[in-house]
Order: sequence, then C-alpha cells, then structure tokens
Amino acid sequence: MKQVLSCAVAFCVALFSASAFGQATGSAAGGAIPDNDAGGLSTVVNVSGAAAGATITDVEIIVDGLTHTWVGDLIFSIQSPDGTTADLINRVGDDSAVAGGFGDSSDLGGTYTFSDDGGDFWGAAIAVDGATAIAPGDFAATSVGVGTATAGTPVNLASVFNSATANGNWTFFISDNGAGDTGTFTNVTINLETTAVPEPASVAVLGLFGLGLISRRRR
Repeated sequence: MKQVLSCAVAFCVALFSASAFGQATGSAAGGAIPDNDAGGLSTVVNVSGAAAGATITDVEIIVDGLTHTWVGDLIFSIQSPDGTTADLINRVGDDSAVAGGFGDSSDLGGTYTFSDDGGDFWGAAIAVDGATAIAPGDFAATSVGVGTATAGTPVNLASVFNSATANGNWTFFISDNGAGDTGTFTNVTINLETTAVPEPASVAVLGLFGLGLISRRRR
C-alpha cells in the first residue's frame, strides 16, 4: 500500500512539474494627460514572455512619474490584446449615481502600482482630503462608486484577465474628465504571472508513466 501511495505521489509531482509557470512583461513611455478630454491618452504596451495558451494568474500595473492636481478627474483602465477591459481607478471620490460630481481633489505624485494585493486607493484619497498628494504605493483596482463617494467598486484583475491573451499589445488608457487640472506620467509597465496546463498528449504520457510505476511496484 505504501509503495502504491508513493507512486501516486510521484505521478502528481511529475504532473505538477509539467505545468509551465512564468512571467510576461512589457513597458512603454507615457506623456501628458489631455485636460478635460474623455478621449484621453492610450498607450500601447507590448507584453511578451508567456507560454502559448498560458492562463493569467496575477496582474500588476506600474505607473511611473504620475502627477495630477485632481485625482477625481481621472479614469485609468487597461485592455488585453483580445479586448478584455478593466478599470484601475474611475473618478475617485465621485458618486456615479449623482450627476455633476467633481470627485476627490487630492494630488498625485510618484509611482503608483495597481494589483490585487494592493491597499485602498479611495481610502488613501479620503485620508489626504485634498490637502496634499496621495502617497505613492501599491493599490487595489476599483471602478466607479455607486451610491457612495467613499468607496469604488472592487475590481479583481486576476479574475477579469484569467482567460485573456497574455502576449501581445495591451493598452493603458488614462483620461482627464474635468477642466482646470492637469498631469502627466513617464512610463507604464504591465507585469503578468502565468501558468500553462500541459498539453493532453503530455498528460497521457505522464499517466502511462504513473501506471507503469504502480505496475512495477506490485510485482
């Protein structure tokens, strides 16, 4: 019995090892954010490094040199090569259910990262209360606030992009939706963690290998 169990464990380890874990990354230069222009600025980021058919398990967006004097004006989003889209921030401090809101007046200055492990961006903005810039850091993605001006709708990037295409041209979009305050960013980087399940033929070979081990142990 112990020998059979050992063989089963060996087979599972071999199957797990056959899965290809990897990373894909890409970066692109930024620019000035057009003021009061919903058309915004779209930056194409060529991402490469994932195995063919890989599944995305983690997403990280790093925006370097980001400055702006009214964060509530801004919408950030990313789009995968196959058209899957998710917000990173969307009019922080503005209740989308109430027309004519201006959002939070806090500034931005530095490098801001967006990932599923990040902190509360809306909370950071509220804590500053327009008095200074939101401290650079790692923040969770959010969409619009609905029925509230104190919290955005959570966005789980890994879930949104789990089935999306990893390699190819991603798009980072940023728009300023209020007049009078301006900003810029110098660079954006997209980092993906991926895993690729082995092809059926590989699984079949491993299965035969496992059966062979068990058969040998029983003799």
